[in-house]
Parts: sequence; C-alpha cells; structure tokens
Amino acid sequence: FANVYLAHDSMLDQDVAIKILKLGLASQSEQDRFLFEARIGAKLRHPNIISVLDIIQSADGLQMIMEYCPNGTLSDRIKAKGPLRPRAAIDIARQVAQALGHAHRRNYVHRDVKPANIFMAGEGLVKLGDFGIAAYTDLHEFTQTGMIIGTPLYMAPEQASDSRDVDPRADVYSLGLTLYYALTGRSPRVLDLDLVPPEFRTLIRRATHA
Repeated sequence: FANVYLAHDSMLDQDVAIKILKLGLASQSEQDRFLFEARIGAKLRHPNIISVLDIIQSADGLQMIMEYCPNGTLSDRIKAKGPLRPRAAIDIARQVAQALGHAHRRNYVHRDVKPANIFMAGEGLVKLGDFGIAAYTDLHEFTQTGMIIGTPLYMAPEQASDSRDVDPRADVYSLGLTLYYALTGRSPRVLDLDLVPPEFRTLIRRATHA
C-alpha cells in the first residue's frame, strides 16, 4: 500500500530509502499500520534491523525515511547467484536471529520473516526490514481474530490458522524455512532435508518441527 523510492540526502550526503503512503488512496487502517511500522523502526535500534530515520507528512502523503541497503535482498542474491555456501548461510541466519531476539525481548513478533525482507547492507552485514505487519504481543488492534497476515510460503502453521496470537516461535519457524531456501535455492513448500548439509539438518528440523 506504499511506494518506495531511492533518494539522496544532500545535507548528510547519503542515500536513503523513502516509503510514501498516499493519504488519499490509503484507508485509516493502512495509515495506522504505516505509523506503527515507523515507530517500531525508530524504537528497535539494532545493527541488524533497518532503522527508520524520520517520518514526514507532506502534500504527497506520509513519508518514512529509512536506511538504504544498496545490495538488494537475500532473495535477489539467491536468484542471481544460486544457493549460499554453508558458512555464508549460517552467518546470515545468525544476524537475523540477533535482530529477532532484539525485537522479541521488546515484545514484537515480525510475522513476515522471509528472504525478500532480509537486506544485504554490504561487507557481510544483513538487516531485517519491513516490520509493517509486526505484532506487539500485548496489542492486537491491527489484527482481527481469524485474520491471516504474512507470506504463506514461510508462515508457521499456527499463523496460517490465526495471525492474531502468534508468539516468537512463529518467527523462528520462518527463519528455519529461510535458512533452508538459502542453502538449497529451492522452495520450502516441501522440505527435503537430504538436500541440506548434514550439520544443518537438526537446526532446521527443530526450527520447523519437520
């Protein structure tokens, strides 16, 4: 429900990403969720989470100013170059797990962990982004009972039944499927752990209950 643009901050001489929500085309619920995402991004300061730098309301709509990651997403990387080597895959999974741990300790569940939301920031650093459908575990105002929110291919079974009351285990499940994809380049719709290096099988099995 928003467009994202690459821009250059001439005052700070750095590239930024600007996510714009056109107020005339967005429902009140979408506006509330956009502001919720911006506030999470501003609160969850962590090296492995994309930071929200500012939010501006202008004639063009609400504008969220965010860190820009120049090397695309993990999904882009695997589509272009194929599966990752084991050491690279586990390093990315470790960094995403650190981001999730930081969020979980503050009672936020991401609910949409997937390769397309893991951004390559350069020099081996990755950042988790798009907290637009995150849930605050003590606040359910954006999710109705029975509502399904997330990406089905990477979604935990309990989230596929009802996204309202999921807990951090749903993010662990999605990270396990993401690691499987990173190692194999194959859809996690059907897990074939024989395709995964032996040292990763127990980890993925525990994360996904496979």
